Amino acid sequence: PFPEGFYAYLGSALGGFKSRVNRHLTKDKKAKWHIDYLLSEAKFLQVILCETERRLECLLSQALVDEFSFIPGFGSSDCKCKSHLYFANDDLCLELGIRKAIAEVALPLKSPSKK
Repeated sequence: PFPEGFYAYLGSALGGFKSRVNRHLTKDKKAKWHIDYLLSEAKFLQVILCETERRLECLLSQALVDEFSFIPGFGSSDCKCKSHLYFANDDLCLELGIRKAIAEVALPLKSPSKK
């Protein structure tokens, strides 16, 4: 079981973000990635999209690792990051931290999507 709180997962979808995000939001699916298992037990709140042609989730992860608690190894089995899943007790604090990291990496933000 994971600690109670608000979570942010960093991932890429170079093949197309719409289908990837829609897949993650679908409840009835075969679990394929770490995040699928978490989302089966969690309430989805928001997506923050950055459009890029490069995989930059590791740079974002490096910007967040000293700022937030994380689940070791989650979503980062194919890289050297400590995690791609971060959490905090306050959702606004987590969102602002992510937006700050995005600005530091100089990624273009798309409009946020809230559910």
